[in-house]
Formats: sequence, C-alpha cells, structure tokens
Amino acid sequence: MKEMEKMAGAVKCKLMGRDMEGWDQKLDLSAYKVELMCLAMYDNVYFVSEDLSTSPSLPVHEDIQGSVSHVCLDRTTLWFCPSTSQSALDTMMDQLNEMATKLIPLNISDLFASQLCVAKFTEDDGLYRARVTRVGEDKVSVFYVDFGNNEDKDMEELFVLPEDFMNLTPAVAKVETENSVSSELEDKLVGVEVVLRMEEGIGKRLAKFCIEGKEMFCCPEQVRVEVETFPVGMKIEVSVGHVETVRVVWVTPKEKVDGMQASQEMVDKVTEVLATQDKLATLASPQIGQMAVARFSEDEMLYRCRVEEEGFVRFIDFGDGEVKEEGMLYKMPLELEMYAVDAFKIELDIEETVLNTEENILMAEEKLIDAENLSLELSQGGLGTFYQGDKMIKLFKHAVEETESVTIPKGNIIEISMSDEEEIEVSDGEDADTDPSLSSQGRVAVTVNVVETVSTVWVTRADSYSALDKVRDQLADLEGQLQPLTGVQVGDLVVARFSGDEELYRGKVTIITDDLASVVFFDYGDTEQQSVDGFMEMPRELRDMEPLAERVRLEGGENFEDSKEMRDHIDIELGKEGLEMLLSDEGKATFWENGEKIQFNIASAGVAEAGGWKVGDKVAYRTASTRW
Repeated sequence: MKEMEKMAGAVKCKLMGRDMEGWDQKLDLSAYKVELMCLAMYDNVYFVSEDLSTSPSLPVHEDIQGSVSHVCLDRTTLWFCPSTSQSALDTMMDQLNEMATKLIPLNISDLFASQLCVAKFTEDDGLYRARVTRVGEDKVSVFYVDFGNNEDKDMEELFVLPEDFMNLTPAVAKVETENSVSSELEDKLVGVEVVLRMEEGIGKRLAKFCIEGKEMFCCPEQVRVEVETFPVGMKIEVSVGHVETVRVVWVTPKEKVDGMQASQEMVDKVTEVLATQDKLATLASPQIGQMAVARFSEDEMLYRCRVEEEGFVRFIDFGDGEVKEEGMLYKMPLELEMYAVDAFKIELDIEETVLNTEENILMAEEKLIDAENLSLELSQGGLGTFYQGDKMIKLFKHAVEETESVTIPKGNIIEISMSDEEEIEVSDGEDADTDPSLSSQGRVAVTVNVVETVSTVWVTRADSYSALDKVRDQLADLEGQLQPLTGVQVGDLVVARFSGDEELYRGKVTIITDDLASVVFFDYGDTEQQSVDGFMEMPRELRDMEPLAERVRLEGGENFEDSKEMRDHIDIELGKEGLEMLLSDEGKATFWENGEKIQFNIASAGVAEAGGWKVGDKVAYRTASTRW
C-alpha cells in the first residue's frame, strides 16, 4: 500500500469511496493482488482507497484557470489550485470548521509520518486537512495537502480526520517553473486568478503563468550587486584592468571617490573573501545578466562575474572575460552583494580613425596597463581621456603631428624657416581648391547622417550600406523578443527605439541622470534622451559588430561659430548624394562632390569674422613635401 510508512503484516482495512458489490469478482480476476492508497490509520484500522491520485490532473498545452496557493523555499516549486477544485475545497473547509467542537484529538499512538489528520493553521486558527511529515520531540511537522505549505504544530493542535473527508483528492497540484520566482512575482501570483499553461521541458513539465493575458516571467534568483556611475568632469586616478578594443577600456579607481564605493581596495576585499571559499554550489542553468563566480583560466583564482550570451562571462571587477562551459560557474556568496561592481567600461575620446587590430590594442595596453600616475577624465559626452600626471596620453601615433593654427592678418609679411630643398607657395586664388597633387586616391564614398556640431559630423561609408541593412533586418525580426535591460550604466550597448520612426536600433548609453539616459545610435549618429526603463539587451552577434557610422572632425570647423545657422549650412552642403570623404593623417575630414572639394561659405550662412583672413578665403601653404 502506498503512502504509509508504518510496517504492516495482515491488517484490518476499510475501503473508502465504493460499496462492496463486485469486489469479490475483482479480487478473483486479479489473483487477490490490488494496489490501494492508504489514506490514514486510526485505532489499527487502515483507511484505503482505489483512487491512487494525489493531486488534480493538469493537461499539457492547455490554459488552466486557477490560483497559486504557495511558493516553496526553492522558489521554483509552486502549488496550484485549479478553479475546478475550488468549490469543493470551500465546501469542505466550511464543514470542517462547523465540526470544530466535535473533532477528536489525535492519539499519540496514531502519530507517525504520512498520517492524514486535521491541523489548526496558526495564521487564521482555521482547520485544514494535513499530512504528518515528521514527528519530533516537541513538535510535529505537517503539510497542508490542499494548499501546499508546511508548519510545525503542537500535539494538541492535531485531530482525527472524519471519514467523509478522507477520500477527497487534494485540491492543489505541484508545478515547477524553469527559473526562480522572485518575491515581487510571488506577491502578484499568490491568491489571485491566474492562467496556468504546462509545457514540455527537458525531462520534465514546466509551468508558465499569465495574468489578464500577460505572461509573468520568472527570472533567476540573483545576488544583486550595485552598479555605480563613473563621475563626469573629474580627473580620477585609475588602474586599467582590460583593453577591450582600441576605443573601449575597463578601469577601476585607485582610491574611493566621494559618493562612490568602487575602488582597488574593494577589489582586494572581494578577492580575499573568494580565496576562503572552497565549497561553492554550482550554478544550474545560468541566465543572462545573472551574477556568479568563476575561475579565471590564467591563474585559476575565483572572481565575480556576470553571465552574458553564448557561455561568455564578464569579470565585473576587472572587465575581461572568457567562455565558460556548463558546471564551471558557481553561486555568488550573498556577503559579496555589499561590494559594488569595481570595473567601469569607458569609451575613449579618439576622434581619428584607428583600426581595431591586435597591434593597436597591444600599443594601448603597453601605455595603460600597470602605468603609474594614470588618471582618467570623463567628458559630459561620456568619453574618456587618459592623463599621466598633467600630460594627456596620445595612445596612437600618426605620420603627421598636429600643429597649432596661426591667424595671419592680411597684408602682413611673414617669415618662415625652411630647409634649402623646400619651396613655399602662398596663394589666395581659386586654384587652391583643385590642386592636381590631391588625387582621388584615399577618398571614399560616404553619406553624411548627422551634423553634430560645426566641427563634427557622423558619416557612413558606402561599403557599410549592406551591413547596415542586415542589422536593420535583424532588429526588425527580433521585435517583441528582446529582454528589458536592468541596471543600466554609462557605456552599455543597448537596443532602443528611435522616436523618429519608432523602429529598433543599436545604441550606446553616454549619460545617465536620474531615470533618464542619453543614447547615441552609433550606426547613424543621432542622439536622444530616453527613459532607462525602455532599453533592451543587445544580442551578442550585434554587440560584436563595429559601429557602422563614424564621428569625424570637419577640416576648418574649429574656425566656425557653432550656431544653428552654420550647422544648417553645413547640413545642406553635406546632405548631397554622391559625396566622397578624404581623411587627413590628423583624422580631419574634407568632403568632395564630382571631384571638387566642398567649401563652406560663412557669408551665406549669416556668420562673419572681422580682421585677418576670413574663413572662406582660399589660402594654401605648401612645401615640397607637405600640404598644410
């Protein structure tokens, strides 16, 4: 007999829920072998049933109305009461409470594990069906079979269950979810009308819940680690933990900064805590965004990490990462929740075009990793500049160094020191535009997307058009499938909806103020301020792609007044089809139409300068080897 732990030989039984007609015939046909469910045992009489079901049946792939009565401590096991069971349950509870004064206390001799009884629930003093799960010295543990919760009771709070209530199938069924049910989600599910749908998982059935047509997503139970924002406009001494690309590095403040906890001291404390951990629990089914602990392959030491896509984890106190196989991640100790993420992702203020090659990344590492007296300043635009002492660090060398611009009043004679081999020519004629020495070699077809300032524009090269279409199609296919991004911080790559057309685009968070963030759509150059709640996680295959637009400095733009009129004038001149762009060694851009260099006429833009050469005067300085 099932559900009875008390040893028995030949025992006296009472068959519940059927009359004895036809019973002898059934025994003959089965050679007197039958399977019965033992419901209870009082005064050495076993109360048994032919019904072996212990819970309501829940079909797969069907919507089942009901309510969640209890969420277990493991956060993935829940007890669900179908609406079809609710009426019988309400009637039984009313009858039990009406019989309260007539119930017989449970005898100590009838107290054993699996015994069915009546127990008084502490929260409301109501009487409920219960099954004994453990008998202790002072307390008896019971499980409320119609609700799913457990409780420790005193002996005098247990009663014999009347026979009329023994053969009723428990009102609730046990279901499992794929991920943990958070406390917030538990508050939404328990005691309200929900729709349950059972789906086939790997080796087991999994439950999904909807309320008013909206699916309630179960998320992994996570250790919550604070993500701080790197201060803007302050030079802060830092150490560089990882150079990700020629434009992206990860840094940690050497010392604590007011209002911010992250620092090298905190990294050391986290490392000390993890060094004492020798029995960490393996993290089963890690989810994207979940905090964990993993061993770094280079030193086999434990470090905190965040789970990203395709098995990749990011070590949050250093910035580097690597792929980890199943079983190689561990649950993060709760005591590490008090330490904020110590590594900040910083995009560098590099206006020139630098190829993201291994050689250039090594060049940046040589200058930044383990550098002494290294500090970083973050601009209002969210871009970082490194300094060694008071000297700004230039990470990448170019063939021609920038020279300071000099204003030369008209009519003055100037003296220039030159070598004997060099010649100089000064011209204010039209031929400065069409110098034959400037061939089309090096010019590339582009589209100018955005005029950010009079000296900075965003362009997309023609050879990127097909990739741009591919990204746009991929994001359109992902509509409605992307997960919201939580814990948004400056430097995050996100998917966001552009207000101009309500379509999805790749973007990067540059500034966060309260609940609003500035995001630059780096495949085009547009910038918008949006709520941080509107950002979505960017899939790894889209994160790994370089931006398809580039921000370039406009040659001569530093001489223009940054006015709306001048920006509009530049926008009109560069908003033409068939443009070509030529980048100088200093990373400054000129634009060409039909082989002619585009000039910007300040007068037509309503802007003028007094004295000296006017911007727009065509002046060329040339030596035999260099055009300035």
